[in-house]
Amino acid sequence: MKQVSWVLLALVSQTLLSAVSAAPLPPKKIRVSSVLSVAQTIRSVAAAPASATQDTQSAGEIQVFNQSGTPIQVILTRKDGATQRNYWNFSSREGQGKDMRLKVDEKPLLLSLGDVVAVIAMDGSRNFWGPYLTGRTNIPLVWDSKKKIWTLTVHRGGESVAASPATANPAKNVPPSTTTGRKGPLRVGNTTDLKVRVVLTKRDGSVAGAFWDYEPQEGSAEGVELALGENPLAVQEGDILMAFSPEFPDRYWGPDIIGITPAPFWDNKRKVWSALLKP
Repeated sequence: MKQVSWVLLALVSQTLLSAVSAAPLPPKKIRVSSVLSVAQTIRSVAAAPASATQDTQSAGEIQVFNQSGTPIQVILTRKDGATQRNYWNFSSREGQGKDMRLKVDEKPLLLSLGDVVAVIAMDGSRNFWGPYLTGRTNIPLVWDSKKKIWTLTVHRGGESVAASPATANPAKNVPPSTTTGRKGPLRVGNTTDLKVRVVLTKRDGSVAGAFWDYEPQEGSAEGVELALGENPLAVQEGDILMAFSPEFPDRYWGPDIIGITPAPFWDNKRKVWSALLKP
């Protein structure tokens, strides 16, 4: 599988940003499209080695049940941002009556509070699920304290819906933040020749399922500021960002935990989070 990584707006990118007019670009507003689902079989694959660092509280194995009717890919990022090469593929409706616990080199994978799990449809339908932050009460990633196991059920339809922070309720048991809380607008640019979907999940659960679709090369110079409808969007450390190509689902960026993973980049002078997606 070919994976790409976020490329930060540092050094050369900062020089480019400084040359751009100080007037901000119009915010990129959220888009919503219909959801498709196509049954297709895809073979499960092994994952790269995971980080050895684990919390003892609520640490346990994770099982995935795919009820979506479409092949999916499950992606994991550790809370410290150290692991971004894990992935597992599930065929359509795989998981009924089977052992669907994720493994690395035939050993059980342990998931802890603060780790991030995301799911992408592998049929080009633009469906996605998450990214999910473990320990939140308002997501389908459930912790069984008796069996010491996390269960993620991937339902049909994905989360390709508009999100409004005014109507959503934040979760109550989000792991405490260890970051300094830098907060500001987010600018994302697509320097690839692919259509890209950018997905955001707020750490406190106030925004989930928000996404923005980018055309090839859109915002490739200085990025485009994101917005939710007519409302400005501010992100802060601990929020989760990812992107993927609906045309080529094995091309994805993240999930990245803002302020923890190397990207997005914080522009201290402009007080803006920035990232460019590159091939």
